[in-house]
Amino acid sequence: MTADIEQRLRETSEHCFNCYQKWQGNKKDGALRSALEDAVHELRKTASRIEIELAVGDGSGSRNTMKPPANRHAKKKSGERQEPQEAPAEEAAEAPKEAPKKITIKKKAVGEE
Repeated sequence: MTADIEQRLRETSEHCFNCYQKWQGNKKDGALRSALEDAVHELRKTASRIEIELAVGDGSGSRNTMKPPANRHAKKKSGERQEPQEAPAEEAAEAPKEAPKKITIKKKAVGEE
């Protein structure tokens, strides 16, 4: 951890703890609740910064370096229309096309069972 993140972690956690103690003494005070919510938010931001540092790592290759799957839409430029892909000729020949079947529904007259 770098020195600035360490300092930030110490300050935000201490401030959050102090706000929590004050709020515990008077839970109905809206100003204390708001101050605690702000302190928790700052602590979360600090924790996120630490997570980013963990993800970047030290560059020694000790963490798993597997790449995420490629987004198949990433290459599509905005405004460009992508044509649907046709099925290979072999697949098209195997599946004969059938006309959809018609379904009729008979309605009962009022009073008829």
